[in-house]
Amino acid sequence: MDKIKADDLMHDVSDAIAEVLAAHGMERTKTRGKYDSTTLTMTLTLTELAEDGAAVNENTVEARAFAALAGAAGIDPGLLGKTVVIGGSEFVVAGYNTRAPKNPIILKGVEDGKTYRSTLYSLKYAHEVVK
Repeated sequence: MDKIKADDLMHDVSDAIAEVLAAHGMERTKTRGKYDSTTLTMTLTLTELAEDGAAVNENTVEARAFAALAGAAGIDPGLLGKTVVIGGSEFVVAGYNTRAPKNPIILKGVEDGKTYRSTLYSLKYAHEVVK
């Protein structure tokens, strides 16, 4: 097995379980995998969906870390789930990665839905909070 086949399999499995997860009120928040010549070992992290249908699932490890650690970093913990403008683009504040000291802030792009990492500084001095 090569990297391309392993990646394709991981994406296909993630797509295949999406309907089952939705039926149980859960979402896949992380997928990791290891492979060798004949085996693919996948680790899926599944999280219960937020009850209020919020843009950010406050049940994820990263969201809980943001709520706990943002104040100590000089950031308003209330920014979790809010839309901010950084560099002219809008992002939703999604969490705090405790294992990424240089870029611990997790943002989701409003336009493309992609996940981005950012510095504490850029979030502290974001141009504005939209909502």
